[in-house]
Amino acid sequence: TGQLTLVGAMGLNVVMDLAFDNSGTLYAIDSSQAVSELYTINPATGASTFICSLTGTPPAEMGLMVDPATNVMYATLYDDPSFLYQLDPATCVTVQIGTGLGVGFPHGGDISGATVTAIPVPTLSGLSLAFLVALLALMAAFVLRGYVPVKQR
Repeated sequence: TGQLTLVGAMGLNVVMDLAFDNSGTLYAIDSSQAVSELYTINPATGASTFICSLTGTPPAEMGLMVDPATNVMYATLYDDPSFLYQLDPATCVTVQIGTGLGVGFPHGGDISGATVTAIPVPTLSGLSLAFLVALLALMAAFVLRGYVPVKQR
């Protein structure tokens, strides 16, 4: 119906993102403290339960996501450059992955189970290559016979 229904207060100040894991647990990341904190949220009541304070990142997490294929949790920073971190929800230890996302200040994010299909790159077949050579030869003939004026330097 598109109607919003109030479930309940989470009791958190600055929830930056929410993410479900494969078991259906809803997590929230709150960056209102000097250190970002991870919570679980009860979807039926909205009540939050503190899990732990994140370590290994500055308190600027903006994105929280779970890879549905592996059930691995990740976080991104609201920073430029931004980084991707693997996050262990049991310990709140984060480990930076790679050298940066290539975008600054990402907001939220999710990982879908979509399959990426490569788009074939067009190549020149024998026939199209022969056509291209014939076209170039025809253009050269027109220039050599004077049908196409060539600007002299």
